[in-house]
Amino acid sequence: RLQSSDRLVQGGAMISPQVQLAILQATSFCNIDCDYCYLPARSSARRMQLETVTKIAQRLFESPFVGDELTVVWHAGEPLAVPVSFYESAYEIFREQSRDDKRVIFSFQTNAMLVTEKWCKFFLRTRARVGVSIDGPKHIHDAHRVDRSRRGTFDRAMRGLKLLQASGVRPSVIMVLTRGSLDYPDEIWRFLTDNEIGLVGFNPEEAEGINIASSMHTDEAEREYSRFLSRFLAINLSAESPVRLREYESITSVIRSGEATIDSHDNIPMAIVSFDCDGNVSTFSPELLTADHPPYGRFTFSNVFREPLTDVLIDGKFQDVYSAIRQGVQQCRATCDYYRFCGGGSPSNKIVERGTFAATETRACRLRIKVTASSIADHLLAQPATDLTSGGS
Repeated sequence: RLQSSDRLVQGGAMISPQVQLAILQATSFCNIDCDYCYLPARSSARRMQLETVTKIAQRLFESPFVGDELTVVWHAGEPLAVPVSFYESAYEIFREQSRDDKRVIFSFQTNAMLVTEKWCKFFLRTRARVGVSIDGPKHIHDAHRVDRSRRGTFDRAMRGLKLLQASGVRPSVIMVLTRGSLDYPDEIWRFLTDNEIGLVGFNPEEAEGINIASSMHTDEAEREYSRFLSRFLAINLSAESPVRLREYESITSVIRSGEATIDSHDNIPMAIVSFDCDGNVSTFSPELLTADHPPYGRFTFSNVFREPLTDVLIDGKFQDVYSAIRQGVQQCRATCDYYRFCGGGSPSNKIVERGTFAATETRACRLRIKVTASSIADHLLAQPATDLTSGGS
């Protein structure tokens, strides 16, 4: 139950939410057309205006939700489809609005196809973080990551990745795993090491947004994914220079910490706050920004040109959504042995797979949490006892 415009009760305690990520959609346009993408309006050429950037920055820094550091993620479309000059101005706007007493970090998730020397210089000058979406070797990547002429995009994505690396930018990689990826753990590991990719995150294909089905959502796919992970971890452990795997690091950190539970920012109001190109505001899972689902309609709760961010917490639709999300989290806590690895699952998966936020297990959580945690735990148990505290891969 909400107590005021900037504080709320969660788990019986009064809390003041704090923004961990501000996700800005400079454009919903994407220059490619991946067949598993959750985003609608990928052909729209509409762009965020600098006036909107200014208002977003003002609303963030005037709110009680921003701590000493703010990560601004440009995502929910291909951000590099907007000229670098826009981000140069946006960077200065955020620095000015922060009054230099808060650290602002820019982060970009890109398919890398539009990377140029100018982009590389901007990333280096601003110390921006860069993530590149590549699905592995050419035959795997080009099966799903295609342009609007249905041509594969691997060669163009790799050109951008190599340009980033040659300039001194060290991007991480997000790799979507479809059913067709699971036969190739050795090839995927070799691809990562041959291309000097130091950090990778595996995203099993999910049902969310407009992508309402997944090739991974079968019992057999779960078993294949478990075998894939086991083989990948075995190769990585024996390597002289192992690749950092995001999932391994997060799961093992919980195992080593004993009773600690991961805080799921997807379930905490304002931990992730998302803005579309018109300044509409959403929170919880970033994928909800562009989603539309009964009985709620769109999951936007405010607009930066109309009211402060604190008003999100007193919006009627927000309260309905938050109540349902909390019910789902409480059910997960009470019934699931894997709760401490995820903190209650992803609302965007629950609403698509289960038709409600007040739900527990989804196929997405079975893959991303249950199968992954079990595979990693089995891997650790098979190693000498000292490996459990030494870091493994």
